[in-house]
This record gives sequence, structure tokens and C-alpha cells, in this order.
Amino acid sequence: MKTVYLINEIILFSPEECSLTPKSGWPSGRVTLHAPAAECLQLLLTHVGQPVTQKLLFAQVWEKKGAVVSTNTLYQSIASIRKGLKMAGLEEDIIRTLPKQGFQCNARVQVGNVSDFILPATPITQKSSPVAASLSAPEKPTRNRKYSLAASVMVSLLMVCALLYWQKNSDTEIPAYYYPAGMIEHCSLYSSWSGAEYSQTVFNELRQRYPIRCADRQFAYLTINHLQTGSTLILCNDEFRTKGVQCRSIMFSDENHEAK
Repeated sequence: MKTVYLINEIILFSPEECSLTPKSGWPSGRVTLHAPAAECLQLLLTHVGQPVTQKLLFAQVWEKKGAVVSTNTLYQSIASIRKGLKMAGLEEDIIRTLPKQGFQCNARVQVGNVSDFILPATPITQKSSPVAASLSAPEKPTRNRKYSLAASVMVSLLMVCALLYWQKNSDTEIPAYYYPAGMIEHCSLYSSWSGAEYSQTVFNELRQRYPIRCADRQFAYLTINHLQTGSTLILCNDEFRTKGVQCRSIMFSDENHEAK
């Protein structure tokens, strides 16, 4: 079974799913972190009460994958962790910044499986008449994965429609919610997250999971959504305002690490 961390008896953190979920409302209220932030949090939790140096975080989270990032990227990941913990219901700040050293997690942490912390719901039995039983419809099994995939497809389609609408009705180059995030080889990157270095890191991680060619001139629009289980990338063959521009969307699921 998947290993989870119980933080201060309030939040369950799943490193495999990159998620923070309030124990009291399980499984609702889930907050999703991006992979680098989740890996930083797991490293802090496994060294709870001990200083974790920036050097160790860089080595374990980025450098082992061949990525080189700045200190600003690390601090953005820590900020994402703090924001995610607060959104999931943890009011106190359990991560202490150690100037010029690193960080330290000060929390009560338990490690186990979900079943160790979440009790199964007790079914309520009721006496029913044969007539009432015959009228009740059979309960259909939930299909969360299919619903999640359908939601991801809808998000992607809405983004493409929004871009096309913007192209038709605006003279500006890109929608206001995308920010320039620099050049990756020959790809011009725009992101919904204002941190250029963090966006470039996410984009390079996605390139390792799906063959995105930057040898040709490409325009990439990256949506980094901390509340969804994944990211969406829209690749265009020219500037968005160019008439006849062709775009395609790629959905990356953080849950199963696959591109759709």
C-alpha cells in the first residue's frame, strides 16, 4: 500500500500522489503539490526536527535528474509547501527557514498507510420492506479515475477555446494570465506561474516525460495548476496572434506520471 505521512494529526501527505489531504474530511479537500515541492516536503519530513541543507535539497530533488536550478526555485517550492499545508487546514507554519543553511521541519509526524489513520466508514443498516427494496435502484460504482480524466480533458479544451477566442477578439500577443518565462532552446515559454525559473524547471521535467521538440520554433503555453492533479501544455507553431496558427494540447497527469 502507499506510504503516507500524518502531520500534526491533521493532514495526510501522500508523496506518491503529491497530495495533502485533511484527515477529518478524507478523501475530500485534497491539495496537489507539484513534484519538486512534494519531494522537498518528503525530505523534510524524513528528517523532522533536523536541519536539511540547501545542498541536500538540490541534490535529491533536482540534480539527480540532471536539472540545475537557482536558490529562488528552491524557495518557491518551499513557499508552495507552506501554501498547500495552509490550504489543507494546517494553520501553524511547521517549516523553519535557517538563514544561509537550509530548512527544518518542526512537526509531529507519523508514517504508515491510509488504513492506519482513516477508519473505514461503518455502514448503517436499516430495515426495509420488500416493496421499498424493489423500488430502490442498484448503486453504481464510482469511477473517480474516469471522472478525473474527463475533467482534465474539459480543462484542456476550455484552455484551447480560450486561446482561440483571445486570438479572434484581442490585438494583444498572449492572454493576460500567461507570463513570459524565457527561452528553452528554440521554444518561447509562457506560463500561468509568474516564476520564470520554476516554470522552466517544470517545462524541462515535462520534456523528460514526453518528446517535446525545441529544435524547431515553438511557442509553449504552460498551465501550472496546484489544485489539479497535473499540468497542461499548449504548443503552437507560431505566435498566438498569427493568423492560421496551429496548436495542440498535452495533458500531464501527476497521479500516474503519464502524458495524455
